[in-house]
Amino acid sequence: MSILIGLLKIIGIILALLLVIICIIIFCGINLKLSFNNKEKISYFVKLTYLFGLFSYTLNSENNLNTIKILGINIDKFKKNKDISKKEKTKKKKQKDKNLDEDIELKNNQQLEENINNEEENINLEDNNKIKESNKENKFEKFKSKIYYFKIKVNNIINQIKFIVQYPDKKEILKLSLLLLKRLLKAIKFRKIKINIDYGLDEPFKTGNVCGIISAIIPFLPKRFINDIKILPDFENQLFLANIEIKCKTSLFKILLPIILFISKKPIRKIIFSKGE
Repeated sequence: MSILIGLLKIIGIILALLLVIICIIIFCGINLKLSFNNKEKISYFVKLTYLFGLFSYTLNSENNLNTIKILGINIDKFKKNKDISKKEKTKKKKQKDKNLDEDIELKNNQQLEENINNEEENINLEDNNKIKESNKENKFEKFKSKIYYFKIKVNNIINQIKFIVQYPDKKEILKLSLLLLKRLLKAIKFRKIKINIDYGLDEPFKTGNVCGIISAIIPFLPKRFINDIKILPDFENQLFLANIEIKCKTSLFKILLPIILFISKKPIRKIIFSKGE
């Protein structure tokens, strides 16, 4: 009986530790720093830290950095060491193979020369014509297959557009999608938002559509940063000039909860679990 109680205690301790680890992973903060500028030259910087900085990801265009660190250790170093050891092994194998290949090549070269001379004598004009005809047929079949797959893609896109337009619950889905966006933006604690964008698309009505979407999203952002957000459309020129700086903090729990609530709604479940009819 005492052994059983001891096992139950050990199992309970293990489960408690797992629960603590899961809670730390879910509730621990995720910090993000992001900057982008393309007015003079294109430059960008992204830094993501998680679990009190134990995990981090850095992307910097100026220093050509693209690193992942775990416990402060750069993973790329291990990859480089593995690559070096692999290269050394491959070099040794290549040297051995070269020595064997040289002997084989010397023996085969004489036979190849004899075979080539015999083949050149035996090749006829009919064989050349057959080869040309087969190449033409292959090219035509490839061209037909490309057209066929292109038609399939176009039909799929048209069917998807028809499905969206004719879908009975599209208004409710749109409301739920906007609610999801609102909840996700609330889940993110912004410390700094500075956005200056001048944009223009190839056609004025497209620029107007984008302007409408942006004007619908901006009210969901924190009010104290709205004065620092300037997104100006240009209906005459095609351009995109941006200067963006964002600092924010969130957690997996804050992001996953709105997504779970979104998926739990009946219209969304219908789309996710539908068989594509």
